[in-house]
Amino acid sequence: MPNPKEDLLRELGLSVNEAKVYLALLRIGCVSAGKIAEACKLHRTNVYDSLERLEEKGLVSFIMKEETKLFEAADPETFKHVLDERRARFDVMLPQLALDKQLGTKATAQVFEGISAWKIAAFNLLKHKQTIKTYGVPKNAPELMKHFVDMFHQTRIQKKILMQHLYNENAKERIKYLNGLQFTEAKYLPLEFDTPVTTTVCGNEVLITHWDADPVTFIRIENAALADVYRKYFDVLYAQGKLPDDDVAGKRKFSRK
Repeated sequence: MPNPKEDLLRELGLSVNEAKVYLALLRIGCVSAGKIAEACKLHRTNVYDSLERLEEKGLVSFIMKEETKLFEAADPETFKHVLDERRARFDVMLPQLALDKQLGTKATAQVFEGISAWKIAAFNLLKHKQTIKTYGVPKNAPELMKHFVDMFHQTRIQKKILMQHLYNENAKERIKYLNGLQFTEAKYLPLEFDTPVTTTVCGNEVLITHWDADPVTFIRIENAALADVYRKYFDVLYAQGKLPDDDVAGKRKFSRK
């Protein structure tokens, strides 16, 4: 007879035996592997294998009592964290999946090295006269470009082109500075999102820059459909972005939205 609870747990990524073991532990509490095997009608070896995998997933814990290992199921609420983690991994993978899909369509991709080439590519983005979205910006990126970045922002602001930034967490001072500029918005993402690779989207162009490479290396892709996917991904991340606690200019700017 179908077991809807087992079916649901299998949809959430558990094997048949893992689902049986987890549900048995919920029913009978903190017990030995032998008791679990009896309750599930499974061979003890299969039970131990399932317990090990459930421990790795954070769904089972154990204690030692009188030299006996007793297992206990984690609160079912834990599955929410499992789902959140999967969603986060999928969000990170989404642009790559989109890239795989778009490889079958007409696209131009070029690899460049050096700050000078990056400066040219950045200025070329202004020709689109559209919002520039950039995420995964490390703190040292503006430092590597020295005076260029100020000149770029001055030119961009004169053209009234909005630029939205998502910096790494350690760039809060830079974020406060940017939020004091016209046509400029900046936030940061939590530490776990920190990366030396920046993705910049504008018009039908995508720039993927590795700042820790020597020399700095970036890929320039021209593909409208792919750029739209990266733009949507940026918007998802931007909604999760944060402002430094004392970023008065940023709070004032974002409060008008």
